[in-house]
Amino acid sequence: MIKIIDERRDGMKKNIIGYCPICHDKLVVKTLRCNHCDTEITGDFVLNPFDYLSKDQLDFALVFIKNQGNIKAIEKDLGISYPTVKKNIEDLCISLNMKEDNDSNNDLREETKRRLKRGEISFEDAERILGKL
Repeated sequence: MIKIIDERRDGMKKNIIGYCPICHDKLVVKTLRCNHCDTEITGDFVLNPFDYLSKDQLDFALVFIKNQGNIKAIEKDLGISYPTVKKNIEDLCISLNMKEDNDSNNDLREETKRRLKRGEISFEDAERILGKL
């Protein structure tokens, strides 16, 4: 077992990560602690589906909600094209298990490469997407 201890000395809170930085498998929460009274609850707690989204996917979801799904407004806010908005919505739905991925593995590989080259996703996101094939 590898133990990673990440303590921030500046008092800033960290965001939850959904995937292991070593093997990229889904993480579970083992301990919950109250900062006020130091009560600790130990168990296997699952994360919410949004905790497994990449930062880019979560940012897109927030823009989507802010604009109430208005694609023109999303295009304007993010400076992206209609097809890119539609692809991001589809990717978000797939990541949230709201839609099955019907693309063939080759199509998904090629699209992931294109998005990586355009800087729309990070290398880690591409690795995670391709690792699911």
